[in-house]
Formats: sequence, C-alpha cells, structure tokens
Amino acid sequence: MFRRLLSGAVAVVPTGLAAADRVTASVVAGLVADRIRTQEALPTSPTVTIGGFPFLTQALCGTYSDVRVTVAELRRGSVALTDLTAHLHGVRVPLVSVLRGSVRDVPVDDADAKALLTYADLTAALPAERLSLSEQDGRVRLHGSVMVFGQRLAGSAVGEVRVEGNRLTIIPHNITLDVGPTSLALGPAYAAALTYSTTLTLPFGLRLGEVAIQPDGLRLSASGQGLVLGR
Repeated sequence: MFRRLLSGAVAVVPTGLAAADRVTASVVAGLVADRIRTQEALPTSPTVTIGGFPFLTQALCGTYSDVRVTVAELRRGSVALTDLTAHLHGVRVPLVSVLRGSVRDVPVDDADAKALLTYADLTAALPAERLSLSEQDGRVRLHGSVMVFGQRLAGSAVGEVRVEGNRLTIIPHNITLDVGPTSLALGPAYAAALTYSTTLTLPFGLRLGEVAIQPDGLRLSASGQGLVLGR
C-alpha cells in the first residue's frame, strides 16, 4: 500500500512541476509582452515565447537566456517594419517582482533582431516624389521621375545601399534619363543630387547592422546591448 502511494506521489510531482513551469513561463512572457507594447506603443501585444527547460530554474534565478519576440508590424511615422523577430538574451525579471505584480523596467543584456522593410514602405519614407523601388540582380532598382535642370524627366538607376548608424542611404549608379525618343546616361557627378536617405527608428534601442536586398524588400539586421524594456 505504501509503495503504491509513494509511486503515485512521485508521478504527481513531475506533473505538478511541469504545470507550474508552463504557468510561470506564460506569466513572465505576458509581462515582457506588456512592457514591449508600452515602450513601442504597439496597437496589440507582441508574441513572446521563453525558451529553455526547466523554466522554473530560470525563474528562480530571475534571468532568462532566450526570449523570442515577434511583431507583425511596427510603424514609426511613414516607416513601417514588418515581420520583426527579435531574440533577447539575459532578460532579468526577478521572481519576487513577478509574484508581487511589481515588474516595471526589464533589463536585457543583449538582443538581435531581423525585420523586413518593403520597397513600398521605403519609397513612402524617402524624401522623393514619383519614385518606385524594386530588386534587380541583387541590387535596388530606382525608377520614376526626377527634377533635372528645372524639368521633370523619367528615368531609372541601380542603387547602392549604405548604412551609417540607423540612417539608410540609397546612392544611384548607372543613371539613365528618358529625353524624348532617346535615353541620356548621367555621370557619377549627378549621383549626389539623386541620393536618398531616411533614418529608421528601431525597436528596443537597437542599432542597424547589415541590410540584405531581397525581392520583397530590404531585410534588416540589428543588435544592441544593455537594453531596458518599458522605458
């Protein structure tokens, strides 16, 4: 009889710990999502999942090694980033603060993220009119009309993408203008006048890194250290 009771208790303990593990993970993920939604002024809460098992070990320490965040769209003025995924490492949420419901700022050791900036959203953010962007042979193709010598002319170019801080700049090369029935190729001296830039406001205070040119837009990579969620 005693052996049966003991066996039942041993079976119940792992089950209870697993249930507590899932509940605690859900609570902490909800708190992190709430801080992100407040900080980034999102219309809805992001999806937050916490990796690592058992979770209770991380909860007792108050530090989570792998927190994944997904945001469908993050809009800042005329710039919209879509399909944003971020990995947060060293996320510190003390268990006592969770139990008391007093979690405020959430420190994060470091983070890396990826997001898509579509050509339509990038075009809307650039200080230029009647311009469309697309991908061509792994580079950005610019097509539209520009003011040259006081006249608006249609043309196209292939753009080089440069990153300086969180500023994204497109420098055109191989500029060709349509002048009547013929095409006029402009030299490199005109590139400065037709260069377009925009500054991106990235989430969590991240800094822009690499930019990959894809058919659907620019795939941005960003990273940061010593971040705080909720400010």
